[in-house]
Amino acid sequence: MRIGYFCLYTPIELLYALSLKPVRLIPSQKFDLTSKYFRYDACPFLKNLFSNLANKVWEIDGIFLLSLCDGQRRLGEILKREINYLKIYEIYFPRTYNLTAFQFYYEEILDFIKLWERDLKLINKRLKEEIEILNKKKRRLLKIVDSLNFLKKAELIKEFWEKGDIPETKFLESSVSEKEKVLFLGSYYTPLDWPIAKMIEKYFTIAADSFCTVSRGIDFYSPISDLKEYLFFYFSKIPCILRRPNRIFYHYIRRKITKYKINKIILYTLKFCDAFSFEKESLKTYLKRPTLLIESDYSFDTTLQIETRIGALYES
Repeated sequence: MRIGYFCLYTPIELLYALSLKPVRLIPSQKFDLTSKYFRYDACPFLKNLFSNLANKVWEIDGIFLLSLCDGQRRLGEILKREINYLKIYEIYFPRTYNLTAFQFYYEEILDFIKLWERDLKLINKRLKEEIEILNKKKRRLLKIVDSLNFLKKAELIKEFWEKGDIPETKFLESSVSEKEKVLFLGSYYTPLDWPIAKMIEKYFTIAADSFCTVSRGIDFYSPISDLKEYLFFYFSKIPCILRRPNRIFYHYIRRKITKYKINKIILYTLKFCDAFSFEKESLKTYLKRPTLLIESDYSFDTTLQIETRIGALYES
């Protein structure tokens, strides 16, 4: 059974251990089918994700949906009502870091596991095998993409999550640039956002990023352990700005700035993404670097405005 997912907190090694095939949903196409299902100020990523699902862009049988924000919960409601061909497995993922919240999440996952397998000893055995396999693949992929420009890196990582294996990389060349280095971070980053990176790379080198759809997905490695410890790793160690407190995310991007000797920051958010919108000023204060704040809704007009502002950052 092919299970779609999009959140980085999805325990994909566990899905493999349950003999499921996880497919990460990173939309490459833009459809306009959402006006009657979503408010105008809903997340552009989630609206377009729904439209891609309605158009059956991916060959999947169900979705593992983590409800981490209000938009994701709304998406779950709409999918259950409007897309009958998909089975929706909705898991509430707590935003707060505490043991009570983790126990709630752990019990939800146990209920999900029981839909497929009741022998936890067997699951633990399979899980350790799948963790080891995926960790090896991610480490290998990290070595391949480390010297590539941002767009090629994003493309290969997207293909990796969609196919579950290392993409073909025969003729890749390292990208070395003398341009000023920037850290690129923000909301979900998909091929619909790639024109933004092309604009940035006219002026700067994107030396590092913290997008969950690009580098963050291969920066962390699950411990080869039993189910509870494994799930606690997902719950407590992978950074996300949505979590509370979110200092783990702040520390993560600070390490990137130090490692890559970053001079400037470009914070890219999708319109109406409250998680990043509310953090803009805190990020600027914490990072102590010139920071450009830009947002988009995948429209042509906003893309033109963004290029003007990137040029202004370059001149500053």
